[in-house]
Amino acid sequence: LYAAQVAEAVADLDEAKGQIANLKKENADLNRKLGEAKKELDRVKNKKTVVAPEYSVFFNFDSSKINSKKEKINIAAYAEAIKNSGAASVKVTGYTDTIGSKEYNTGLAERRANAVAEILKENGVDAEIEIVPVPNSDKESAKSLNRRAVIVME
Repeated sequence: LYAAQVAEAVADLDEAKGQIANLKKENADLNRKLGEAKKELDRVKNKKTVVAPEYSVFFNFDSSKINSKKEKINIAAYAEAIKNSGAASVKVTGYTDTIGSKEYNTGLAERRANAVAEILKENGVDAEIEIVPVPNSDKESAKSLNRRAVIVME
């Protein structure tokens, strides 16, 4: 009877040792996954997010000057978002309304885009800035809305 109890206790002990070995292996796997999760959390915490995917700057009729202090501050804030996002490139598209020749408006659209790009550069944006002029936007119902430049991170 005593030998049977000892054999049973040894079998239970071997089973417990096996369970302990499995738990140690599971613990090691969980610790590895925890380490990976901590690295991912650090990466996410350090990643900057941008709220607005684009920003529009509006101009007066036949003008490429940014006179509004508010607009300059907003472009500077967007420049900060561009820098924090790590965007490799930025596209600035200049628009005009339909008043004037296509040739003149192409130049005006380009000047508007360049005016915005210049403020981005002044505020430390070193990403590649693509200038795209779009003259004579055909939305006749909203001419003043076509007198703009749009900044988009890419």
